[in-house]
Amino acid sequence: MDAATFEFNTIAEALFFNRSGYSAQGTLMRICAVQPGLATHSNLLALVQAPAPKFDLQMGTSPELKKSKHFKLLRRPRSRALQRLNNLVFMNNLLAEALRHSEEEEERGTRETITFSAPSKSGASLSTRTRQDVISMLRHARNRGLYEQALLTAVALTEEFLVTYVRIILRSYPQKLTANVAGASSDKNIDLESVLAASTLADLHDHLIERHLANLFYKAPRDYLLHIERILGITIVDATKQQYIEIKASRDLIIHNASIINRAYCAKAGAQARGNHGDQLSIDQQYFNDAIIAMKTLITGVYSQVLATFGNADLKNT
Repeated sequence: MDAATFEFNTIAEALFFNRSGYSAQGTLMRICAVQPGLATHSNLLALVQAPAPKFDLQMGTSPELKKSKHFKLLRRPRSRALQRLNNLVFMNNLLAEALRHSEEEEERGTRETITFSAPSKSGASLSTRTRQDVISMLRHARNRGLYEQALLTAVALTEEFLVTYVRIILRSYPQKLTANVAGASSDKNIDLESVLAASTLADLHDHLIERHLANLFYKAPRDYLLHIERILGITIVDATKQQYIEIKASRDLIIHNASIINRAYCAKAGAQARGNHGDQLSIDQQYFNDAIIAMKTLITGVYSQVLATFGNADLKNT
């Protein structure tokens, strides 16, 4: 994906979640009328041709919902998550440019080896790398390493957003703690130590909520997204859900298998898998940009529905 396409996708995504007065599909159709060539882009074409979602995408910024009792409370996590994702992209661009500059400097250089100080248990020790080693490391970091590490952070930011919403709703509706996950019964047992340690019922609720959240995000993404839908009373667009599941599977593969595709990744990603068993998973700027768009789409869609449902609800302990 070139820079122009990425910029257009970002604009289209913002318009899709209605910073304009038109409907989502109406806005995109107007874009296509002005720039017909863009209509062939798969992401845009899918948005234009897709059936209208069951919820109103304009509600996130409508004057009526801005007057909601809990507008600021529910808007804050969304704004913070989007800002941090954008900051991540900005910093990655700066770092990529700095790495490129360093790589060019080393290629023009004459020194054969580079010695540096590295921490060790016995104190600082000196290590040496050849100039070609350094050039290779810089090139790998610029083309891949930066995006692998940034993807880990982006997924963590997205999960933090989801956790924040689930925590807000569970504090107000603790009976939702009994909701099942993917057809399996939730843990309804409370240990005596937790009961005795709680000074109030609210303290006990908080303990159970944090335990619930800790257990939830150890489950497969497909299962915890389903559970989040049930708790928040929302429906995540299937295409967005499937893309995020693959992103989460990629994140796990980076951490646990050095980005080499294994059976676990294939099982998690399903039809969205981006390679075969034994291949090195592609994690580059294009994939990272696409992943950022997908996570921002997920965040904005969840926010819109939660605001519509709970904006004027009786939210307690907030």
